[in-house]
Amino acid sequence: MSHVESPSESEDSEWIEESESESGSDSETEIESDPEPLDFDSIYHSFAIHYTDVLRDYEEDQAVLVDGDSLVLEAIMDRSLDWDHGGQFLHLTYLVEKKLSGFQRKATQVRVVFFKFMEVVWSLLPDSSALLARKAIIRHLNRSTRMSVACEFESALSDKWKEYLKEECPCFVVMSDKPLELSSLSKFRSVIENARLPFRSLLLGCQQMEIDCVFFAGMKFRVNRIHAFRCCFSPSLRDEVEQVEKELKRATLSHLQFLPCQRQQNEDRDDFEEFFTANVETFIRAVGGHFRLILFGISAAYTLRNMPRKIDLVQLFVLHAGLIELLPLRDRYQMLFRGHDQFFDMDKETSMFLTKMHYLLCSGESLVAAHDLSFPHCEKHYADLMDGRLFCRLVQLFRKSPAKLSDAIAETCQSSNSTSTRLLVVWNAICSAAALSSSREIPLWPRCLEFKGDDAETKSPFTHLAPAWLRSDFHGKSERRRHNVGITKRPLLLNTSFFSYDAYVGEMKTKLAYEEEWCSVSARSRSPTGAHRYYHDDFHWHSGKYIADGMGALPAVLKSTLSPVRDQTKYKSFLQDYAESLVGGTLLNSHPLLFEGKRQQGAKPKQSAKAKKIIEENQKRKYKVAIDKEEEKLTTLIKMSSSSSAEGQLRELDAFVKKAHPEVQFHARERIFDLCRKELDIEKQRLFWKVRLFMAAHSLVDEHPSLINKKLKREIVKEVKQLGFSANAALIAGKLEGEMTASHSESEACCRFQLLNMGHMMQSDKKLAPDPRVKEFIPDEWQAKVMDFIDRNESVVVSAPTSSGKTFISFYCMEKILRSNPDDVLVYVSPTKALVNQVAATVYAQFAHRKADLPEGKTLCGVFTRDYRLDPMKCQILVTVPEVFDILLLSVVAQKWVQRVKYDILDEVHCLGDEGRGMVWERLLLLVPCPFLALSATIGNPDRFRRWTETVQRAKSDKSTAKASKVHLVIHKSSDRFSYLQKYIVVPDQSKSFRTDVVAIHPASAISTNRMINFGFPEDFTMSAAETLHLYDEMSKQFPHNASLAANNPEAFFRGERIIRRNGAKEYETKVKTFVEELSKDPDKSKVEALWNSLQPTSNERLALDKNSSFRKLVGGITDLLLKLNEEEKLPVIVFCLERKRCETLVQTVVEDLFCMEEESTPSLAQRHKDEKRRLKEEKKKRKREEKQNRLLKGKKKRSPQWDDEKEESASEPVMSEYDPRRCRKEYSFYNMNKIRTSEDLAKLERKYLKYSRNAWFKEGLQRGIGCHHSGMAKKERQLTEKLFREGAIKVVVATSTLALGIHMPCRTVVFAGDSPFLNSLGFRQMSGRAGRRGFDPVGNIVFFGVPWKKICQLMTTGVPSLHSSGSLDFSTILRLVMYESGSPFSEEAQRKTLSVLNNAMAVYENADLAPLQRHFYLLAIEYLRRKGLMSPSGHPIGLAGLVTHQFYVDPNNFVAVSFLERGLFHRIVEANWRSRKLSDDTLRRMVHVLAYLFGLHQVHPKVKQRHDRHNRGKGGSPSQIILPPLDEDIQKIIDKHNNEVTEIATYYIKSVVPFEDTKLTRSALPLSKIDFSNDSIAENTEWNSLLSNFRRQAGNDDNRLWFSALSGDKRGVNDFYYVEEFFDIMSNGLPILETKNNVTYSSYVLDFFKHGQVKALEKWSGMTSGEVFRGLQDFYYCTKALSISLEQYEKQNEFIDLFQAFDQVAAAFGAKYSKAYKLLL
Repeated sequence: MSHVESPSESEDSEWIEESESESGSDSETEIESDPEPLDFDSIYHSFAIHYTDVLRDYEEDQAVLVDGDSLVLEAIMDRSLDWDHGGQFLHLTYLVEKKLSGFQRKATQVRVVFFKFMEVVWSLLPDSSALLARKAIIRHLNRSTRMSVACEFESALSDKWKEYLKEECPCFVVMSDKPLELSSLSKFRSVIENARLPFRSLLLGCQQMEIDCVFFAGMKFRVNRIHAFRCCFSPSLRDEVEQVEKELKRATLSHLQFLPCQRQQNEDRDDFEEFFTANVETFIRAVGGHFRLILFGISAAYTLRNMPRKIDLVQLFVLHAGLIELLPLRDRYQMLFRGHDQFFDMDKETSMFLTKMHYLLCSGESLVAAHDLSFPHCEKHYADLMDGRLFCRLVQLFRKSPAKLSDAIAETCQSSNSTSTRLLVVWNAICSAAALSSSREIPLWPRCLEFKGDDAETKSPFTHLAPAWLRSDFHGKSERRRHNVGITKRPLLLNTSFFSYDAYVGEMKTKLAYEEEWCSVSARSRSPTGAHRYYHDDFHWHSGKYIADGMGALPAVLKSTLSPVRDQTKYKSFLQDYAESLVGGTLLNSHPLLFEGKRQQGAKPKQSAKAKKIIEENQKRKYKVAIDKEEEKLTTLIKMSSSSSAEGQLRELDAFVKKAHPEVQFHARERIFDLCRKELDIEKQRLFWKVRLFMAAHSLVDEHPSLINKKLKREIVKEVKQLGFSANAALIAGKLEGEMTASHSESEACCRFQLLNMGHMMQSDKKLAPDPRVKEFIPDEWQAKVMDFIDRNESVVVSAPTSSGKTFISFYCMEKILRSNPDDVLVYVSPTKALVNQVAATVYAQFAHRKADLPEGKTLCGVFTRDYRLDPMKCQILVTVPEVFDILLLSVVAQKWVQRVKYDILDEVHCLGDEGRGMVWERLLLLVPCPFLALSATIGNPDRFRRWTETVQRAKSDKSTAKASKVHLVIHKSSDRFSYLQKYIVVPDQSKSFRTDVVAIHPASAISTNRMINFGFPEDFTMSAAETLHLYDEMSKQFPHNASLAANNPEAFFRGERIIRRNGAKEYETKVKTFVEELSKDPDKSKVEALWNSLQPTSNERLALDKNSSFRKLVGGITDLLLKLNEEEKLPVIVFCLERKRCETLVQTVVEDLFCMEEESTPSLAQRHKDEKRRLKEEKKKRKREEKQNRLLKGKKKRSPQWDDEKEESASEPVMSEYDPRRCRKEYSFYNMNKIRTSEDLAKLERKYLKYSRNAWFKEGLQRGIGCHHSGMAKKERQLTEKLFREGAIKVVVATSTLALGIHMPCRTVVFAGDSPFLNSLGFRQMSGRAGRRGFDPVGNIVFFGVPWKKICQLMTTGVPSLHSSGSLDFSTILRLVMYESGSPFSEEAQRKTLSVLNNAMAVYENADLAPLQRHFYLLAIEYLRRKGLMSPSGHPIGLAGLVTHQFYVDPNNFVAVSFLERGLFHRIVEANWRSRKLSDDTLRRMVHVLAYLFGLHQVHPKVKQRHDRHNRGKGGSPSQIILPPLDEDIQKIIDKHNNEVTEIATYYIKSVVPFEDTKLTRSALPLSKIDFSNDSIAENTEWNSLLSNFRRQAGNDDNRLWFSALSGDKRGVNDFYYVEEFFDIMSNGLPILETKNNVTYSSYVLDFFKHGQVKALEKWSGMTSGEVFRGLQDFYYCTKALSISLEQYEKQNEFIDLFQAFDQVAAAFGAKYSKAYKLLL
C-alpha cells in the first residue's frame, strides 16, 4: 500500500499555518495556463458541493428540471452500455427512462430541457450516433411519455432560458458534472471537451438565477430519497459569477456563429436532402407508417446508389431492422467477445459504414421533422431505433459462413409473417430508389470483397477474435463457463423452515426447489460447539465499563471492585440540579401540575350526610382563607412595586392576574386600568399605554361585568372615548346597560386600531369548560381529547406546533401509569441523549410527590442509553433513546420486562423520516407491544401516517387486545400557536461600517408571483392581524375598483363587534387570503406583480442581503445586531449557526468586541486587565510545577474499571481563571445582573462545571452573558449553558442544531446566522419554534442574518415535509428477528411482531409494488445467513451471529467485518509484529486504513482533490491524501473473495427464484413509458427457421438476465455486483459488499487524521464541514471500540483474543488523537 509518509508534528503545524495564511487568496492564486481564457475553475472550486438527499425540501408544486443532454451523456458513458459497436439504442433508452422514472416516483413535476447549442456540440463528433441518440430520445419522450420536454432554448445563457427559470422556480436543475473537468476516460474525451462550454454555462446560469444544481455523478435512488451531489447557490460569489458568465456568453455567441458553418461543410447534406424528398413518399406507400423501415430504407438506398459495392452491408443493415421486430427481447442477447478483455473489433470498412449510416439516419430524422411527417403507432421505433450489436452479430455470422447465412436469410424472407413481407417490400423499394435491376440476382456477399489473406473463410480478421461457439459449427452449441465456488450447479435453495419464514413466504415456498442437506464450509471451520452467544449489553458499548443494573447478574469477580451506587447517586444529584433549573427553584418549592386521582386501591366506605356537611364547611372556610391571602398578596405587591417603574408594575400585575382567583383578579385588573390611565395622562402620545388602557377596559367589561359599579363604568366609557373610539365606548355602555349603535367611520378606526396594535393580545372566544382531571388550569380542547383517548388505553398521533402543550399530555400519560399497577412501565423515547436527561429531570420535578406511593424496590424514573443506565428494570417511567429501546424490544433476555410495558411515548416521531436513524423509529412502531402516544410538530401527512400505524397495531394485536389497536389523530394547527412569529431581515447599512438595520418583512413577500398565481397560499401559511390588514390595504391600492373589495373591508367584517377576538381575526385572515387568490387570477398580471412587489423588500435590500451573506460579513455585524436586539428588549436570543467552528468564532468575536468597547470607555480598565492576565499566567505556571512534583512523587497509578468522571477530569490540566460576571460592566454584557449569584455560589458553579474547562473563550463568554452549545463541546460546558440560559442569567446562546429538537430553552428571539446546505424547512420549523415563550412572550421574533433572500423565501414557504419510510429491513434486522423469534419465551407474540415487521413496512404500505421485492430481499438474506453459517435450518442463530448483531448499527459492514475476521484479513495485518504484543505505527495505519472502508466512508466530490492539488501546486507535499487510497493488493484479494461470494449467493438465489416468480428482472417494459418489448406474441406466430433459432441458442435460456442490459452484452459476467444491484437497488442498505473499486470518491479524513491529527487541515481540504468531521471521527472511534469490546466476549474461545488486543490498541491510539484534537475526555 502506498502511504504518504507522515511528517513530524512540527512540519504538520507549519503546513497548516501556511495553508491558513494563503486560504484567503485561493481564488487569486495563479494556475497553469489553460487553452480556454476563462477563469471558471477558481469559481467552480469555490462552490459548496455536498452529498445529500436532494428532495428533503421538495414540494409537489415545485418543478425539477433535468438537462436532457446531461441525461444522454450519462447514459452513453454508463458502464453497462455498449456504444462501441454501432450503438445500442434500446438499452440507452432504458437507462434514460430509469433515471427519469427515479425522479418521477418522488417528484411529480419533472421536466426535461434540451439546448440547441448542445445539438451543435454533438454534431462535431466524428460519429453521429450520439446526435442520433439525442434526437431519438427527444422524439421518444415527447411521443411515448407524459414528460414535459422543452427544446426551444438557444443556450443556458439566453434571456429566454432565464425567464423560464424565473417562471418555473425549480427546486434544482439536474446536470452532468463530467464536462466541468476533463475526464480521464479517453474514450469520451472528445465529447467532454466539446461540452465544457455549454455545461459550464448551465452551471453558472443557474447560480446567477439562485438555483442549485444537482449532479448525476454518484446519484443513488432509494425508496423515498435521491442521494446526489448538490452544488448550492453561493450569493457571496455573485459578482464573480456575473463576470465569468459574460466571458462565457461571448464565447458561446462565437461558437453559435462558427460551428453551424463548420457543420454545413459536409458535401452529402444537400444531396441527401434532395434524395430524401424525392423518395420519401415512395417508401411511405410501400411500408405505410413504419418509421424505422422508412428511415432505414431511404438511408440504405442512398448508400447503395453511391456505393453499390456495399450491398452486402446494406442488406445486413436492413435485415437487422427486421430482426429487431422478429426477435423477442430475451433472444437479442449477443456475445461479441470472449472472456473479459477480448472485445469484438470492427474492421475499418464496417466502422466507416456504421458511421455513414448514423449520419444518414440523423439527417433523415431531421428531414422528417422538417417535412412535418407524422407516423402514428411507432412508439417502439424511436426507443429501439437500431441495434448495433445485432448488426455486428450478422457481420460475424457472414464472415464465418456466408453461404449458410445466405440460405438462412432466404428462408427468413420466404416466411409468411408480416415482418418478412415488409423486408421484401422495403428491399424492392431500396433497389428501385438506388436504380438497381433486381435484388435477388445480387449475391449476399460479393466475392470481389478483398480480405487480408488468401482464404476469407478461415483467415477473416474476425475469426481469431470470435468466441469458441462461433469458431465451431454454425449450428453448434455455446460453451459457457459457470463460476460457482462451493455451491451446487443446480438452482436449489437451502431448506429452511420456521414459523415466520413459512408464513411470510407463503405459497411461493411450494414453487421453489430446496436442497436436502448443506453445510457451510465456514460453519464447519468454526469452534466445535458452534454455539451462539447472546449479547446482554452488560458493558458500555465503547467504554467497556460494567453496568451493575443491567439485564444480567453482576459477576462475582467484579463485586468487590465496583461501586455502581456512587455513580447512580451522582447522576441522581445531577438530575435534581437539572430539574431545579427547569422549574426555576428547588423541588420543594416547585408547583407541579396536579391531576385528580391516586394509585388504584381498594374501595372506600361511603360517607354519611353529617360527614359530607362538615367537609363542605371546611372547604368554604379554606376558600375564604385563600381569598384573604390573595387579597393580602395583591396589597403587598402594590406597595412593594410602587417604587418600580410603571412598566415594571404592569408586568408584576399581569403575572399576578394569571394565577389569581377570579374575585381577586377584578381588583388587580382595576389597578391595571388606573395605572394605564395615569401613565397615559403623562405620556399622551405613547402608543403602548393607549393599547394597554384599551385592553384593560375591555378586560374588566368581559371578565367582571357584574362587579363594575356606575363610577367605574363612567370612567371606562370616558377613557375609551378620549382614545378616539366613541362608537366602541357606546358598545361598552350598551353591554353594561342597553343597546347602542355606532357610526361607520368610528367603527372602522377602532377595528384598524385593534388589528394594527393588539393582534398579539387578542383572546380566544372559546370558553373551555374546566376539566375535572386537571386542577391547575383548563386544558385546551385538543388536549382534553387526547386525554380521553389515553384514558381508553388507545394510541394517539398528535401533530401540534412547538409550545402548544404537548409536554402536558406526556405528563398526563405518565400520571396514568403511576396511578395503575406498580409493575406497569411507561417508556419515553427521546431522539437524543440530551433530551433524555431533560425528560428525566422533568419527571423528577413533576412527580417528586409520587415517590412515597412507590412500593419498596421500585423507582420513579430510570434512564437507559448506550452510555449510561440508571434503574432501567426497576423504574415505572423509563426514558431512553430509540436505538436502545429497539435493542430491548428484540432482546431475548428482556422479554419479561417488555411484557410490563403498558404505554409508549414517542417524542419527535417525525425523526422516522430521517436518513439513517429513521429505520430504527419505524422498527419501534412495528414492534411496540402496547398503545403509544406519538408527538411531533412537523408531520406533513398525519392522516396517512395514522392509517399506517393503525394497520401495524392491528397486525400485532391478538383477539384480546383488538380494541386497543385503534389509533386516533389529533391535529392542533400551527395557526393556533400561542405566540405569533414575526420575521425580520438584517440589512447591512452601506453608509456605516458593519452597522445593521433590522427590517420587518411580510410573510407573503416570500411567495413568488408565479407560485401565487398557480397554487395560491401554502397550506400552513399564517399572518398576524396587522399583516392581514397591510395586505388588504395594498390590495385596495392595486385594485381600487374591484367590486368585492368592500366586502373584505375590516369594518364590514367586524361590524357590531366591540372587541376583536383571535378567532375572528383568523376568520378575517382566511377571507383576505381567499380574496387575494381570486385577484391573482386577474388577466392583468402586472397588477398582481405590483401587489407582490409592494410587499417585498426593496431590490437594494435584497441585493445587500445576498452580497453580505459571507461569514466575514457575519462576524463583522453580529455584535451590533445583538446590541440592537438588546436595546429593543428582544432578548433572550438563540443564534443558530449550523457549523461548530463558526459558532465558536461568533462567540469569540462578540466577547472581543465587548471587551474592546469596555476598554475604550474606561482607560484604567485596560491596565487592570493586563495585571489580571499576568497574575493568572503566574498562577498557572506555579500549578504546573506543583502537579509535576506530585506526579513524580506518586508515580503513575493504574486506573480501575470504575474510573469515574471526576478522576478522568483530574488527569487534564485545569484552567483557573476566575468566573465572575460582576467584573463586566452592565452596558457591555448580556448577563442578567438581577440573576447574579453570591461569591460562594459562583465558586461552587466553577468547581462543578468550569474548573476543568479547556476553552478560556467559553468562560469569558459566560461572564458576558454569551453561551455556546454544540455537540463538540464538553458535556459539562453544554449543561452549564443550558442551566444559565433557563435561569435567565445569560441572554445569548450561539448554537448548532443541537438545541432544535425539544431542548427546553425557550427564548424571545431566534437568529439564523448564515446560510448552510443543512438548513432545511424541517430544521427551520424546529429551530424557529424556540422563539416565543408561552406565558411570557405573545410574539416571537425570527431574524435572518446573512441568509440569502431566496433561501429565506424557501424556508418560509416550504410546507411541512411528508413523513416517508427510510426502510425497515436490512440483513442485520432479519438476523435479529430470527434470534428474537427463536429465543423469546413468548413465542406467539414474537411471531406476530416478526410478521408485523415483514408485512407492514411503511415503504410497502406506501407502494404495494415493493412487497414482492421485499419478499425476495428477505429470502435472499435468509439464504445468505444459511450459507454463511449464521443460522440453522430451523431458524436458530449459530456461529458468530451474536457478533454480527452487536454491530447492527453499521449494517451491512458488520457482515463484512465478521467475514474479514473469518478469512483472517486482520490476522494477516497484525501477525508480522505481534510477538511483542504491540502494534507498530505502520501496522496501526494499515488497520485504520481497512477500518476506514468499514466505518469511516464519506462520499465527496472529486473536485475536492483537484482544489487541494491546485492550491498546493509547487508548495511541497501535503500531509493529507484527501481521497481515500486503495488498499494493499493482498488485502484487496480477500475483499474480492468476500464480494464474489456474496454476489454469487445473490445471483444464485435470483436464478433459483426467477423461473417461478415474475420479478423486477424479467420485466420487458420500459420503466417510464411502460412500452413492452417482449415481442412474445410475434415470436409465437413466427416460424423458427435456422437463422432465428441460431439467435435463440446464442441468447440461451437464462431468464434471470437483465434483459435490457443484456442487449449490450454481459461484459462482466452474470456473477457481478451490478447485476444484483439492479434487483435490489432501492432496499435500505443493500448487500453486505464492500465496494472498493467503484468510481465513487471517498474522503480520506479518518486516515489523514490518524496520520497527522490536524483537525484544521481536514476541515479545510476534506470537503466536509467541521460538524461532519467531528461526527465522522467520533463514530469511527466508537465503532472501533465497540468491535474491540464485542471481540472480548469471544476471548474464552481463544479465537479472537489476539485481535481483541490489537483492536483495543487501534481504538486507544485513535482515541488519544481524537481526545487531544477536540479537548475531550473519552
